[in-house]
Amino acid sequence: MGENIDHITNQPHAFIFELYVLPAYRNHGIAKHLLHAAITYGKKRGYNEIRLNVFANNFAKKIYQHLGFQDFQTIMAKKL
Repeated sequence: MGENIDHITNQPHAFIFELYVLPAYRNHGIAKHLLHAAITYGKKRGYNEIRLNVFANNFAKKIYQHLGFQDFQTIMAKKL
């Protein structure tokens, strides 16, 4: 987790660069606990927003949505 700057508004926000739970440890609430810790940390640092990247078909997207994260930006790709 760190800080990122919105390229349109120039406003800083907290950003979770990577969050991965090994398959053997999934479904134990680890990701949820880590996200709550990141949100708390971001609030204490004075950020108004926290963001993260997630692939469209990633099962973890449901966890993020449950915690209040919303779709913000879509990146599209085409193979060349």
